[in-house]
Amino acid sequence: MGKLLGSTAGLASDVSKAAGAPIGAATGDGITDSQAEAVKRLVPFQSYLGMGQVLDLLTADD
Repeated sequence: MGKLLGSTAGLASDVSKAAGAPIGAATGDGITDSQAEAVKRLVPFQSYLGMGQVLDLLTADD
C-alpha cells in the first residue's frame, strides 16, 4: 500500500503492523517477519551507518 499511495501511507502501514507486534508476543503467537521489518523501519536513526546492522542482529532468528 505504501508504494501506491506514497510515504505517508507507508508510515501508516508500518505503524499498524508494528502495533500488532507486542500483542502477538504477549499472547505467545510470536512476531512475524513483516512486523519485525516494520518495527525496524520505525526506529529512529535506523538508516545511519551501523544501526541497520545492529537491528538485523537483534532480530536474527539464529
